[in-house]
Amino acid sequence: MGELRLTFMGYPFNHLALGGTFDYLHLGHKAFLDFAFSKAAAVSIGITTDKFISSEKLNVRPLKLRLAELNNYLRAKGFDKRSKTILLDDVFGSTVSDITIDGIAVTKLTQEGAALINKKRTRLGLASLKVLVFPIVMADDNKPISSSRISLGEIDRDGSGYFSKIGNKDYYLPENLRIELSVPHGELFGDIDDLKSRVLPSKVIAVGDETTFNFLKKGIVPRLSIVDLKVGRKKIFEDIADLGFSKNQKFEIIQNPASTIKRKLSRSIKENIANKNDGSVIEIIGEEDLAVLPATILAPLGWRIVYGQPNEGLVLITVTEETKTGFLKLLERFRSS
Repeated sequence: MGELRLTFMGYPFNHLALGGTFDYLHLGHKAFLDFAFSKAAAVSIGITTDKFISSEKLNVRPLKLRLAELNNYLRAKGFDKRSKTILLDDVFGSTVSDITIDGIAVTKLTQEGAALINKKRTRLGLASLKVLVFPIVMADDNKPISSSRISLGEIDRDGSGYFSKIGNKDYYLPENLRIELSVPHGELFGDIDDLKSRVLPSKVIAVGDETTFNFLKKGIVPRLSIVDLKVGRKKIFEDIADLGFSKNQKFEIIQNPASTIKRKLSRSIKENIANKNDGSVIEIIGEEDLAVLPATILAPLGWRIVYGQPNEGLVLITVTEETKTGFLKLLERFRSS
C-alpha cells in the first residue's frame, strides 16, 4: 500500500504495528485487528511471507490466499485507508526503520517478538515502542481460537467446535433424505487405481468394507477404516483379518444401527483421528454407511474420505471448510435426540 497520512485524530496512538501469519482469518484475528484500529490513527500490518513460513517449518497456506483474506476484511471494515501491509521475512519488518511507529500490538503468544523488536530499537538508538497486549480469543471449548486448530478440523473460524455441533446427539435419517444421500457427494472414480495418486494414506478415512479391502489389496493402509463386515448389506467377511488386516490389528467395536449416526460413533471417529495411530479400525455392529458424514465433519482440512458408490465406483471427498459446512446442513435435516 502507499504511504500513510498520519494524524492523531483523537486516538491514543498515531501509528501502531502488529504482525502475524493470518492463516484462515478467524474471529481472533478480526478482534485483534479491530482492537488495533480502535487505538491508532494508522496501523502497519505485518504478514509473514512464504519464505519466512518455510524457515519456521510451519504448515500454513500460501501468502496469496492469506493476504487476500486480510485485505478483504480491511476493506469490509473500512480500515484499508488507515492501514499499510508489510511483508515479513523476519520478526522486525518496518518496526526498526519507520520512525512514525509509536506502539506495537501483540497477544500473549507474540510478546516475545515485541521484546526482540524493542531490544533491537535500543541498539539502534530508537525509543522503545509501547506494547499493547490483546487477550487471546477463546473458542467455545475455552481453548484459544487458532489457525492450526481450524486446519486440524477441530473448530471453525468463529471458534465453534465441530464435535460440539454433532457429538452430543444421535441422528436418525429421515425418509425424505434417502434419495439425496444416495448420490455421490464428491468426485467419482472407477477404482482404487484411478484415485490412489490423489490420496496420502496417513490422511485417508475409508468408509466401507469393499473400499477398505481394495485399499489394503493395493498395499495402502488408510489412516482410519470404518467397516461393518458387509457388502451391500450382506455379511461377506467374518472378521477384519478377512479384509486384509493383520490378525493382531487392534480395533474398536461400535453399535450403530442402520440409518443412524450414534454419538458414540462420532466420538470414536474423533478419538481415532486424534490418537495419530496409522491403520486404526472401527468395526460397526449395524451399518457404517452414514459414517461418511461425521468423518468429514470431524477430519482435518485436506484429508480425504473415500467410500463406495454401488455399481459406479468410489467417491472421494476432500475435507474443506465448505464440505464440513455442507454436511452440517445435511445433519440439521436429520431427526436427533
